[in-house]
Amino acid sequence: MTQKNRVISDRNMEVEIMGDILEIRINLARSIGMTRSEKNFLLASSKGTLQIGRDREEKMVLTVYRPKPA
Repeated sequence: MTQKNRVISDRNMEVEIMGDILEIRINLARSIGMTRSEKNFLLASSKGTLQIGRDREEKMVLTVYRPKPA
């Protein structure tokens, strides 16, 4: 059985590694604020480059946003 490793659970996202699979879960109904430009609702963010796991070389950058209605 492959072991799951939780990498991060913050900023409206959960990131887990199961073997060689990276799983990202985001609540698309929840906003965590506005982007700096205030043109979009920020739904999830890695806040820059994120190391995927302690024993892995991969890194990720993630930003999920929804445009603000006109």
